[in-house]
Amino acid sequence: MATGARTKSQDLSALTGYLAANNISARQIRDSASTRRDAAATQNATVNQAAGVTLPTRRRTRQSNGQAEESESDSKQASKKRQSDDDDSEEASDSSDIASLSRSAKKKQKAESKKNALSKKQQKAKHDPDASTDDEKIDEKSIRRALRHTVKKAGQLANCEVCDKRFTVTAYTKAGPEGGLLCLDCGKIMDPKKTAKLEKKMTKPKGQVGKQEAMALDDIQTRGTKSLTALCLDTIIENVGSLEDLGAMPDALKNKINRILCREREFKSTTLDLFLRDDPVDLKLWDCAYLKPEDFIKVFTFCPSLRFLCLRNANQLQDGVVDYVVTRKLTIEELSIYGPNLLHHQHWIKLFDALGTRLKKLKFASARENVTSATLQHISVACPNIEHLSLRSLFESLDYDCVRSLANLGKLKNLSLEFTQDDDIDTEAIVELIKAVGPNLTKLSLKALRWAGNEVLQAIHQHCENLTHLAMTENETCTDEGFADLFTNWTNRPLIQINFGRCRHLLSNEPVENSLGIGMCDKGFQAMWKHSSTFLESLDVRDARHISTETFHAAFDPAGAFSYPKLRQMDVSFTKFDQLALYRAFTTAAMLKEVMVFGLYNIRHPAIPYGVKVLGIVGEKIEVQGNASLDELLNAANELEKEYLAVEVNGATMADSDEDSEMDVDD
Repeated sequence: MATGARTKSQDLSALTGYLAANNISARQIRDSASTRRDAAATQNATVNQAAGVTLPTRRRTRQSNGQAEESESDSKQASKKRQSDDDDSEEASDSSDIASLSRSAKKKQKAESKKNALSKKQQKAKHDPDASTDDEKIDEKSIRRALRHTVKKAGQLANCEVCDKRFTVTAYTKAGPEGGLLCLDCGKIMDPKKTAKLEKKMTKPKGQVGKQEAMALDDIQTRGTKSLTALCLDTIIENVGSLEDLGAMPDALKNKINRILCREREFKSTTLDLFLRDDPVDLKLWDCAYLKPEDFIKVFTFCPSLRFLCLRNANQLQDGVVDYVVTRKLTIEELSIYGPNLLHHQHWIKLFDALGTRLKKLKFASARENVTSATLQHISVACPNIEHLSLRSLFESLDYDCVRSLANLGKLKNLSLEFTQDDDIDTEAIVELIKAVGPNLTKLSLKALRWAGNEVLQAIHQHCENLTHLAMTENETCTDEGFADLFTNWTNRPLIQINFGRCRHLLSNEPVENSLGIGMCDKGFQAMWKHSSTFLESLDVRDARHISTETFHAAFDPAGAFSYPKLRQMDVSFTKFDQLALYRAFTTAAMLKEVMVFGLYNIRHPAIPYGVKVLGIVGEKIEVQGNASLDELLNAANELEKEYLAVEVNGATMADSDEDSEMDVDD
């Protein structure tokens, strides 16, 4: 026994030495532990008093009192020993530690014996209910409920009312049905709306929704498995940095790779060399933002036989490049330049003189102050054989003299002009231009022509007889009578493409009514489809909100005298076009492939035939691909016809009810 005690004391002395070497006091640890126990006991007592809870038996009270007395005696002995330990040696501290350990072991034995006694008493109470006292019959659930309903602050711990799970209370913790608190999982279950939203959100593939919508707007088909050509192109794009030559690849595939690189903003000087080999005849650079002036010089050096050239975002096309170009023999017939902001007027004159009579097509857009009216007037002098001319966003360059000079282009067949609010021009200049070049025109586009009146429509009616494409957008002056006179008894053949988008009434003193009949309304729309319905392929009447719903119904009525056998694309956004008109359009236009219905709240979950895509349905993704059969479409159309007739019988039209619902949404 002495040997065992000596060994234990030696071990404890080694432990005490280790604690002393690391500045750790066993006495301090023991005192802090006893302090924490006292504080916990005091806190539990205050909580029980606040909740009105008493201990079940007197024996437990005596036990707690005995434990308190023992803790007090222990604290007194600890204080006395603390004073003596300050003067004692390490052996004295070792002996005190041994004594304290022995006392703690005795306390543990007493506590275990008390627990065993309590468990035996509880078992006895279960077998003999009469033996249990009234205090022992207190319902434990009521105690837990009382403790649970105490106010908990953020950061404290609480038990869940449903699953009794221990969790940390936050500012977003929800209350249970009985006044308690709920954990995160139970809170989600109690809120079914939020759970449905979370499930719907989790079902969407991360990072794919926006990409699919962008591809839909770019008219890129994503249905089905990719073809072998598409997979090969994807591999080329991923490894374009390690390519040295595209080989004998067809020009169409090279152009497609070029477009993809430009869309991904990866077309740089290192990738330009891939498209300059083998002296190409057609070169389209859709994004030149990363190219330097030396790269443009390289284009004209390695491509002497170039005939078709397109340069978009040509921000670095500088005067030095033109000085080099005019020294070479140019064979360019079609030139498209977008954003050449660094070229000055004198160098534009040099470039047009170098292109000369060979130039047949010119697209010129987004040029700043360096391009003046005199620059554009020189086009008709230096390049008289131009057949296709497009001038867009030239910032105050299109004035009266410039438009009058374009009348000298006697071979012009395709004219596209986009005006700005600052352009100093009047209706008379446009009328004189149409009189001069109108008989030969096949395509005419006058965009943002806000201030021109019915005189322009009359000039088109009188002098244009070979048009296939007609566009006049954002007009705020032409009236419905002018559009009707344009198509009535017009000797021009039926149009293939019509764009009268955003020709609408914008007077602030009459925000709803249109007493002057500005823009395309019922008469103009009726005259248009009577003239061009048989050959029409593309129709754009967006924002024509004064075309009534009944007019749309009559235009696409299957029982009517008109049909649209070649119509493939239609934009009726922000009009009174409804779901019944959409079903009729599917029936009368068998070749219809794309319909845009942005801002139409009266089109909800329509049945769309297979092969047709509808863009802009309210409450759905941006593109909806059709998968309905012809029978399903006819059944849906017949049901909607019956509903529409029932509403008409009751004295109100479906259009009026749709307008009311739209006003409610706006309110």
